[in-house]
Amino acid sequence: METAHMETAHMETAHMENEDETFLATFLKNIIKHHWGGPQLFYVIHCLSSVGPTPVLDKNSLNAFGKVLKCTIRLHPAILKHAMKMNITKCLTNLYAKEKLSLSDIMEFLPLLDLKRGTEPWKRIVSWIQTAVSTDKGYNGHFGIRRFLQINVSDILQNWAGTGRSFSLERCYSVALIILICHDADLIPVRSPDMSVKVTVSSLIALPLYTLSNVNSRPYLCLKKVDTAIGLLVSLIDVSFVPQSVNSELDQLLKASIDQTASECLIYIRRRIWRKEDTSLEVLDVYITMLTTVMRFSRWELYSSALGSMVEACITYLLARKDTDAKMAHLFSMETLKVVLQYKDKLPKDITEKITKAASSLEIVHDLNIQNSSLDLEQDQAQLRKLSDRYIQSQWYVIGASLALSHHIFNASVLLNICTDAMDVHSGKTVDSLLGCFQLLIKTKMVENVPELLTICWRKMVESQPNETYKRFLEMLFMPIIAETSSCSQVVKTICHSILETGCDKPGFVFPFSCAFFHWLEGWIEQGNGIEKEYVDIAIRLLTYEPSQIKALKLLSEVYSYMETQDFNITPDRSVNDGPMTRGRSIAFLTKLISLKTQLSHQLSALLTTACIEAMAEASKQKNYKNFPNSQLHHRSHRLVTTLLILTDSIQEGGADKVAEFIMKRLANEPQPSVRMYLEWAFMKLLNRFPSLEECMWHQFQDESEKKPTFTCSLIIIVNHLANLMDNRDNLANFLTKLMTEMLAWCMDHHFNVRLHAQVALHNVWAKCKQHGLEKHIESANLIEKCLSHNFSKATNVTQKLMSYFVLSEFHPIKDYSLETIFYTVPKLLEISSEEWITPDAISSSPCIQWVSDIPLYNERRVLDLCQPGVWRIREIDHEASDEVELQLGDVQKKVIPWRFMLPSEENREEFPKKGYSTTDGLIVVTSLIDKVANLGGLCRTSEVFRTSEFVVNNIKCVEDKVFQTLSVTAHKWLPITEVPTYRLKSYFLEKKAEGYMLVGGEQTANSLSFTDYTFPKKTLLLLGNEKEGIPVEMIQMLDSCIEIPQQGVIRSLNVHVSGALLIWEYTRQQMIGQQA
Repeated sequence: METAHMETAHMETAHMENEDETFLATFLKNIIKHHWGGPQLFYVIHCLSSVGPTPVLDKNSLNAFGKVLKCTIRLHPAILKHAMKMNITKCLTNLYAKEKLSLSDIMEFLPLLDLKRGTEPWKRIVSWIQTAVSTDKGYNGHFGIRRFLQINVSDILQNWAGTGRSFSLERCYSVALIILICHDADLIPVRSPDMSVKVTVSSLIALPLYTLSNVNSRPYLCLKKVDTAIGLLVSLIDVSFVPQSVNSELDQLLKASIDQTASECLIYIRRRIWRKEDTSLEVLDVYITMLTTVMRFSRWELYSSALGSMVEACITYLLARKDTDAKMAHLFSMETLKVVLQYKDKLPKDITEKITKAASSLEIVHDLNIQNSSLDLEQDQAQLRKLSDRYIQSQWYVIGASLALSHHIFNASVLLNICTDAMDVHSGKTVDSLLGCFQLLIKTKMVENVPELLTICWRKMVESQPNETYKRFLEMLFMPIIAETSSCSQVVKTICHSILETGCDKPGFVFPFSCAFFHWLEGWIEQGNGIEKEYVDIAIRLLTYEPSQIKALKLLSEVYSYMETQDFNITPDRSVNDGPMTRGRSIAFLTKLISLKTQLSHQLSALLTTACIEAMAEASKQKNYKNFPNSQLHHRSHRLVTTLLILTDSIQEGGADKVAEFIMKRLANEPQPSVRMYLEWAFMKLLNRFPSLEECMWHQFQDESEKKPTFTCSLIIIVNHLANLMDNRDNLANFLTKLMTEMLAWCMDHHFNVRLHAQVALHNVWAKCKQHGLEKHIESANLIEKCLSHNFSKATNVTQKLMSYFVLSEFHPIKDYSLETIFYTVPKLLEISSEEWITPDAISSSPCIQWVSDIPLYNERRVLDLCQPGVWRIREIDHEASDEVELQLGDVQKKVIPWRFMLPSEENREEFPKKGYSTTDGLIVVTSLIDKVANLGGLCRTSEVFRTSEFVVNNIKCVEDKVFQTLSVTAHKWLPITEVPTYRLKSYFLEKKAEGYMLVGGEQTANSLSFTDYTFPKKTLLLLGNEKEGIPVEMIQMLDSCIEIPQQGVIRSLNVHVSGALLIWEYTRQQMIGQQA
């Protein structure tokens, strides 16, 4: 993601074109024409929003932005859409040109941004409009805006008769949004006591209030006008709502408006719904919203009579089971009961009892039988489907809420069977209501059909994206009565494994599962219950969980990470990459388990340790070629070894030997330096707790069997740190005496890294020895002092680098032991990819956990923060490839190392040639006519091997190409390379002719000579032709000679790389023969 480059490019483009007012519109139209992925479109619009104030926005550009909002971003993730709307808001304020757009145009556009009052985009728009209006004395000034508002409110409430217009909630929302933006921008006050301002919020609200006053006593009032008045009023309430806001003058005005109209509106709605004419779903939404608003803000005594009558009517209608074609009346009745139950705490008990009793007698349906509807099925099929789905969802919500209030009036067994059938049929929000019913029914110990039910529920979860419904399913899955019942436990385990498998391909499933699973496991342990091994395997899988690296999801994760660094004020959706969060929650459980220190916690820790060791042993069986740095196998080994390191705190004395033996075996074969470092750390922790394991370490040192250099270096690192862990002076003296003898021997090892590690460790330990005044107890003290003084007084760069390597310099296995060091600092220093870095906050702030840990969360010593990242890699000896073979007389392979003679030493002085041919004024190879990078890379390598004077290419950037570098094998670093574009070749040839070069072309012509018959002069320029066209005729005329390679086969010519290699070799051969003569 080269965001900075994209941003700079778009900013430069916008400023270059700002004189052309059509540029922005053209740019946006091109965006609309193509299908854009969410991340790509986000970056494009983000770059555009970074352009400074540039007045280029015209009506066409504004319409193009509108199409982006309506169509292009419609299917993108919600957080991306929100971020793009924020960026478009910035574009609007930065690119606005008052000569090309009126504020009324802007006002009509604002509803598309889905602004929320109190948010940053809202504040930005309000501030911008306030500034724009205050600096404009014309139509866009205060008077023009107030006039615009008055006309819009009047327009949607008047002149309905004979217009043929239909009700539009979107239009009501737009007007409400504009009113409140202008109010917050101080363009219109709430009231004007002195009447100095005629257009106020109060005067604008007075228009719909007048329509709604005594609405039930005016039989000839236009129904669409009343619906619009209700829509405008509820839109004002909806848009004005700000969480935790103070009771402002505006809030008081709007609540007073609701109180004034509550009873009249409820009576009107009840009368309107049960009329025979059809009511649209949009109007029904307004009625339900009005009912919700009344119950939320108004006082009970103001609408008690009207609401009581409405509830009675809804219950009567639903129980009567008549008018099957009146689908809107069915839906309204059911949704009314749902809204009433949502606010049951504000109502008298007799109303909720009536609804509960009715719910127990209600005929539960799975469909509204929409085929018999009187509506036009072809045109309204989607609306009818939506209507039916909403009815079913509300039906199950009412049943669930009633079940929670009075479960004894329901036949639990029958209802559970009906719920199970319904779950198999329905989807969406209905599933959430059904899960609520399941939880309530299961609490009554109805568990006979639960295994089948759980399977059906999980199938429904897989069909959708993880959301709040999925979290409710997990709550149900780990209800004690289910997870701890033998008949259900096997299904629970199967679903657990299935969740982990699904999470590898679909993001967002595993992290909520880990929270629910560990929350249940913690409670289970605290109760003193045992844990089955299968749950231990699940815990290990969570501790090592890694989601699949799907490119699109990884890209989305990078976008969310970028958002966190910018001023978006949103919480990114981390479910797209829930690996770090899942591991953070798993680590929190592990540290809490170790801190419990109960018999059961020790047993579970022992099981986890065994499972971890088995998993590491299984991982070690993978092919070596799969275990490259930051590979999937490397990451898995890293997670397992960090888990093992944490578990060392809980290992009991009886199990320490087994773990220590395993660590030694892994150190002997582990190829990854980062994994070895954690294994060394774990062994040091064990040695610190169980000093008896020291004999195991010395046994490995004294074992005369051949060891890998990496294993020996690990042992040296361990003993280096072990000396720092000893506080007892007598024990330290004995340890150092033994250590010095071993280190001196390893200082003479044949392997360079072993010698180097032993010397550095000896240097560190000797400093410790002198610090405690123990050098007198060492027999070889004088020898050691002299050796160290000689070696380290003139330490090489490699020695200094190893001495500064954090593992041997600043790192302390006990003082630096913290979760921050283990999971964040050390992975960063060891250059493990950032996906493996887990911050302390990600561990301690995991949901569903009360943070308890004996392991420090943060590292108080900050010395590691100053260390340079880097990994010390030790080259292994391939023992399989170096099997002993019988040495026979005869020829042997000897690789030529040309650079060996550049730095002559005593051992190669005899081999160094007394004379060598000069690379100046020699062969120049011109490849400017060649197109394919692979041919250029191969010719570059050939030219360097035979030490040509110069290598000429058409474009010097070709050396940066990966294909070129693969074939040249670093030859481009040692060979003089010159750029001569094709159009400059003729003048280049003339320059070289003037310098005395003979121009020779590799081409088949009528007069060409065989390259074996041609004598190359020392100063030769060799021109190679294009792969298809060869050398152009006009260039052939400039050449002194053309040479060709004799052929005997059917194919017309050789590849240009092969031809060039043959010609370069022939030139080199002739020059070598000339030197020998």
